[in-house]
Amino acid sequence: MAYCVKCGVELAGSEEKCPLCQTTVYHPDLINTKTKNEKKTYPPFEINPEESVSRSGIMFILSLVFTLPVVLSLLCNYELNGVISWSGYVVGALTVGYVIVVLPLWFKNPNPVIFVSADFVAVALYLFLINVITGGKWFLGFALPVTVVAMIITVTVIALVHYVKRGLLYIFGGAAIANGFYSVIIELHLNNTFGLQKTFTWSLYPLTAFFLVGMGLIIIAICKPIRESLHRKFFI
Repeated sequence: MAYCVKCGVELAGSEEKCPLCQTTVYHPDLINTKTKNEKKTYPPFEINPEESVSRSGIMFILSLVFTLPVVLSLLCNYELNGVISWSGYVVGALTVGYVIVVLPLWFKNPNPVIFVSADFVAVALYLFLINVITGGKWFLGFALPVTVVAMIITVTVIALVHYVKRGLLYIFGGAAIANGFYSVIIELHLNNTFGLQKTFTWSLYPLTAFFLVGMGLIIIAICKPIRESLHRKFFI
């Protein structure tokens, strides 16, 4: 009497492969006395290969999901108002969503650095569209520099994590400190663009918090005993 070494199913003497998991039968003490007429424990069966999903079909459906609301909003806007006005917000938002969600799926191995940069470019163009529609003057003085700085910080962190793949504590520590100064940049451009005030107020709080967190991560990265202690206590 023999059993499958992988799943434990009882095997007949004529079995060459396990009928359940297809593992080759092996028994060190088994003498090859199999007979062709001996009945097998299970009837032979074939495993049908899984049907492959059409990638282009999925992309077509997703593109259609984003395209239909665009067309409907444009038609409704023109039918109700006689001009294209509010539908611009809908088209812009759906375009940004498509770039962020669907566009990377067209590629088997999308490069995160390239596509995250494309996401920020799409967001910047959408903000510019809103600025044009509303007749505002805040894009160049506020939206563009804030978006560009956010893109630089985010893409730098992603590039370091993607290509360097080590020193993560240094990377995230530096990113935390950069985010602290980013809050100061936001308040600076808010004050200059909209004439709110001439001093920094609320941005000093996130600056202090992010700076302490970033320095803490860098200190942990430098001090090996602290890293080992945290690893033993928290399994990180």
